Amino acid sequence: MAEKMTSLDTAKRLIEEYSIREFGEMEIDFSDLSKIPVAATTFDEGQPGEYEVSVFLDLVNYQLLQYINGELYHKEEYNSLEEMVELVLKRLEFDHLVSVDRPDDEEEEAVNMAMAIRLIEEYSIREFGDKDIDFSDMAKIPVASTIIGEGDDDEREVQVYLDLENYRLLQYVDDELYYKEEYDSLGKMVELAIRPLDFDLIVSV
Repeated sequence: MAEKMTSLDTAKRLIEEYSIREFGEMEIDFSDLSKIPVAATTFDEGQPGEYEVSVFLDLVNYQLLQYINGELYHKEEYNSLEEMVELVLKRLEFDHLVSVDRPDDEEEEAVNMAMAIRLIEEYSIREFGDKDIDFSDMAKIPVASTIIGEGDDDEREVQVYLDLENYRLLQYVDDELYYKEEYDSLGKMVELAIRPLDFDLIVSV
């Protein structure tokens, strides 16, 4: 516990030092340690393409979070607070934090695809005790199947698939498409659909 507190104290001190260095003061809001604001700026202000970038540090889950116009754009995750201190907090720089020069689209898609597969396997282990998921058709990955009202007159079979090629969650009832969720990108699908996967929720009709 003492080591944990020491790392947290070090993290706070480094953030305050960054604030003094960049802004001339150390008025940092530590009220929510999972979302500490450390940078915000507006690019192309007054222009049609104006956008706002804001950056937060999550000392609880060891993440750096970058938002564009209020939407999560980029996230960096670390294994521990100690690692985050060494790799991020000791090197805090405003211009780097608000930079949106990220990997190109193909690289980003590959990273998101790997993340999606890992999260689906983790969901399978969590819900079924194994990660025996059929990825042979990436447009129709089966993630849930159940029978509702078994033995009743209104018995229904519910099946749920993830479409990683077209960024969709598909729910079928008795082999007929019943419900569909569509996402703008694989990255958004990962965050909004795949990371929070829950069997009871996705088979609910």
